[in-house]
Amino acid sequence: MIKFITVWVLTVTQHQLIGSATESTYQLRYATQAICERQKERHKTNRTEVSCDFEQVPVYVGRQP
Repeated sequence: MIKFITVWVLTVTQHQLIGSATESTYQLRYATQAICERQKERHKTNRTEVSCDFEQVPVYVGRQP
């Protein structure tokens, strides 16, 4: 059986202003919105964009013996 769970995804985009303008993005997943929001504050700087969004993830739940 497949069950869907909700996870919270913190997306951080870093803007590099040295030389040519580039950016990099990474994502971290958390179990609750509260944790994601706390981590969001830790990643904020004047050169980053940060957001918390939810995602539905399919998880296979096998039969129990």
